[in-house]
Amino acid sequence: MDMTATGLGEPLLMVPGPVPVSAEVLAAAALPPVFHHAASHYRLFDETRAMLAEILGCRGSVEIMPGGGRLGLEAAVRTTVGPGDRVLLCSNGFFAGWLEQIARRTGAAVDVLSDPPGSPADTARARAALAEAHRGGRPYRLVLAVHCETATGTVTPLRPLGEACREYGALLLADAVSSAGVIPLDMESDLVDLCGTASQKGLGSLMGLSVVGIGKRARAAWAEESRPGCDSFALDLTRWRARPGDPTVLYPVVPSPTLVLALHRATRLLLDEGLKARFARHEAAAGAVREILAGAGLKLFGSSPTSGLTTVELPADVSASRVQRRVLDEHGVLVATGMGADVQRLLRVSHMGLQAFPEPLRRTLGAVLGVLAEEGVPVAGPAGAATPGTASDTTAATASGTAAGPPSPPEFPEFPELSALPATGTPETPGTAGAGA
Repeated sequence: MDMTATGLGEPLLMVPGPVPVSAEVLAAAALPPVFHHAASHYRLFDETRAMLAEILGCRGSVEIMPGGGRLGLEAAVRTTVGPGDRVLLCSNGFFAGWLEQIARRTGAAVDVLSDPPGSPADTARARAALAEAHRGGRPYRLVLAVHCETATGTVTPLRPLGEACREYGALLLADAVSSAGVIPLDMESDLVDLCGTASQKGLGSLMGLSVVGIGKRARAAWAEESRPGCDSFALDLTRWRARPGDPTVLYPVVPSPTLVLALHRATRLLLDEGLKARFARHEAAAGAVREILAGAGLKLFGSSPTSGLTTVELPADVSASRVQRRVLDEHGVLVATGMGADVQRLLRVSHMGLQAFPEPLRRTLGAVLGVLAEEGVPVAGPAGAATPGTASDTTAATASGTAAGPPSPPEFPEFPELSALPATGTPETPGTAGAGA
């Protein structure tokens, strides 16, 4: 499977977004521009919303907004709370910190329950805080939680939080930016009222669209006549309602029809594979990757890992950014470092969507383990041996008195642990889109 099929020298993206996208998605994005008020585009737009509702397990409504996942999350927060409201944030990593900043800018009072990165949010502590606030006559209106903290790959169970929110009258908003389409998520059964995700991760499409799932409890809370409206024209989700067949009902901001076409194809491909099959493939990939890395003697990070991402804690004298740079420069593979305070400590390998197949994983793991071995990390097994095309080959050639010549294409270990994965995904050759971590 050639993951750099576009021929422009892009790296193999093994970061948790943007992910490689299929040729079918790229082809959809390459179609001629369409009029954003055409009846045919409205039909396709609503088909996309319906497929997203199935993926999110949302029985309310799903809205597609322009921008990244953070924009949809901010819209959900700003539509729900304002000055005088109380917000409870379950924080266990970098992106929870962004949710805190969003919530504080609304003027709401924000209380933070902090847990260390790599640990799921303490849902029992959140329940106790909700109960105490309710008894004191100042209940929380909104609880914020990150379903999968992308900076560490840590998953927090949502159902216990949802049960506590229902008991004490709060709404639950879940950041599902790196969990939707990657691990099981069902807003209805998990009792999630608001959910935000993005197009370029588990949904397998191009970057540029935010997706918000809106439950019926959230719509009812927004309809309370005594509450002031959201102070934003574009981010007020009460304005983002499904058109009842009336072309005069317009959205505040129009999402790019080209990106909607790509997302429509990506969600169709996801549902054609089947959610259970997709999740099972991610689980198999995660199991194989972790077996390989742990078997090589590396330390896996986190106590509640997602199946879409594996995080490794490096020795204190090894720089994650240096390893990332060498893996990219020498092998054409982009992996992710940690974020914030953990930027030099953690290294992350993504395995969601088209990443979760043997060829990209074999290439990625061979590159990472080879570079780590050359950086002095004691890597166990044959994976630590220098691979052709690395600096070790040039050194050996020079020592023997022969000309080094051009580097050979790397020949990575086979990693039999990957043999249980399906060999390929779609019949079409996947391409790449962007190169960010």
